[in-house]
Amino acid sequence: MVNPLPEGDPLDLLDIYDFAEVLGMATRGEPLARETIHAYHARGQVPFADRTAGDGGKPRVLQDHWYRRTVYDFVLSRRGSGNFDARA
Repeated sequence: MVNPLPEGDPLDLLDIYDFAEVLGMATRGEPLARETIHAYHARGQVPFADRTAGDGGKPRVLQDHWYRRTVYDFVLSRRGSGNFDARA
């Protein structure tokens, strides 16, 4: 892992730009470009959002958001440069 995942509450809501920052910093040492994360999202290469506009949840969100735990699970489950588990 280039950078460790930042600490935080697993239920923190992260927007797509937070997602891009966490993923990029962990795998490359710099946030992903906005165009890159939007392309990943459009192609279904990121998990479905935990929260969406109009879903009735609290707090209200106006765009897709993911729980911190969802983003971290995704980063840690990636193959190749994203797979950071200790080797046995």
